[in-house]
Amino acid sequence: MIPSPSLSTHDTVIEPHLNRERFLSMGIPVDNVSPGQAIQRILHMINQFKVDQRARLVATLNVDFVVNAQGLLYRRPKHPELLQILRSADMVTADGFPIVLLGKIAGSQIESRVTGADLVPALAKTFARTGNSMYLLGGAADSANVAANRLVHENPDLTIAGVSSPMIAIEGEGLLTSIQQDQKIVDEINQSEADVLLLGLGNPKQELWFQRNRHRLKVPVTIGVGGTFEFIAGNVRRAPLWVQKSNLEWVYRITQDPKRLLKRYFVGLLKFGLLLLPLLLMRFKYQHQRIECGNSANVAWKIIWGSRTQIIRTTVAPENVTYEWLSRLETSMHQDESSLLFIDCSSVRRIELAGHQMFYDLGQRFKRGRHKGALIGLSQRVQRSLKVSRALDGFDERVLNQSPSDMMTHNQNANSDLSCQSFLLEKSTLIFLNGQADRQSLQKTAIVESINDILSKRDCIVDLRYLVYIDAGAIIDLYQVASKLESAGHQLFLSGLSADLVRSIELMKLPTPFNIVEDGFFSNILCNSIGQVQ
Repeated sequence: MIPSPSLSTHDTVIEPHLNRERFLSMGIPVDNVSPGQAIQRILHMINQFKVDQRARLVATLNVDFVVNAQGLLYRRPKHPELLQILRSADMVTADGFPIVLLGKIAGSQIESRVTGADLVPALAKTFARTGNSMYLLGGAADSANVAANRLVHENPDLTIAGVSSPMIAIEGEGLLTSIQQDQKIVDEINQSEADVLLLGLGNPKQELWFQRNRHRLKVPVTIGVGGTFEFIAGNVRRAPLWVQKSNLEWVYRITQDPKRLLKRYFVGLLKFGLLLLPLLLMRFKYQHQRIECGNSANVAWKIIWGSRTQIIRTTVAPENVTYEWLSRLETSMHQDESSLLFIDCSSVRRIELAGHQMFYDLGQRFKRGRHKGALIGLSQRVQRSLKVSRALDGFDERVLNQSPSDMMTHNQNANSDLSCQSFLLEKSTLIFLNGQADRQSLQKTAIVESINDILSKRDCIVDLRYLVYIDAGAIIDLYQVASKLESAGHQLFLSGLSADLVRSIELMKLPTPFNIVEDGFFSNILCNSIGQVQ
């Protein structure tokens, strides 16, 4: 029996904190925090690590991050894995005035910028008082060492757990030996017992490196700080305070290195402007149409069907969906996480811009199984408006306009744990992977060893269409198995890949491409099936 579809491949396996005050920056949730609040949250994360041993990521979002991750206008993501990582980060701060501006356009009362260059010195001052330690990884030349010495000079009680500037690969042949190279770095960081790891590798390298090593890291919090070490070391001068407060620091940076930065900033801001334009037009359209909540802000759930094991509840969304109504919807959903919940959106004509982040979070709750249910009757017109802010990205297409019977079947079959089913075909073996695939789950289930054994005797087709998510580490493991046994005369084929996954593999620039097959080839294989192997 072929496994049923599970969830979308658009988001990572890591469950984000959904109850945070955030706004949507082109499909990337950004936390509305001040520098002081950001530090307090980092201290809280350090304490949480003692409870759950989960390494957490803090990203400082600027224009580069957005244009590196998202495609222009409504195109597919430019870097799907980077987008997944940023969306699932435990805190994302606004590092750059364009992100703050985007927040204001989206209706958020954002506190202020929280840049890596401001956060690291403030964190060092706090750690000198609390006794926490930090590890500096990355930076050009000797900038990390110089930065560490300056931080200690300014904060004599600060503990620097370690400093290193290794060569790190995120594409090409270097990926094939990244497991061993990363392990040495990770071991050194873990042995230092640092509370915070500062990654000065630049985007997207620092985020990709964290993602492929997060299961091995024993440091509570990792912060991607880009070129912050260069600022602290004095290799790059920061703008005067009045320039920073005027939100013109990017202009000052261009004057420091115009040959390198002028083209980069021009191209980046141009792409960001193209991404921002539809949102600006929507804001202009709605600015004179103030929405009043009134009685429509009430959320009333009605039971339409029930048994001993399952209850189905439904509520009707108002014509104008506001931030306040979505807040009340969220509260009511928290009070009932066992029922099947259907939200009738057939009357909805508009969703307030300030509520797009909450609408995105609603999709995440359904998508990740925190709540079971779906939206019913959301018009194509409203869906198009949600695409402008990328709020619709939070939803799996299967929970939009789905019938109760379909949704019940979907929820019964959804499974986040990695599992597989094997079928013996005429000349090959077909394997369906279901759930979440990363290097850790592949090791636990011994799937790589199984494929290794199959390839010693016959071809193997691994179908990925029912995966919730697969990370770069799992792709590398599959690639290495394929490369190792190709000389034996048998091949590993991959089928059922989403367009985003194909793009992620292309970005890895591995020496020899995978044997990726289309569904037509895949269908021909199924026609030759002669039995099932368990």
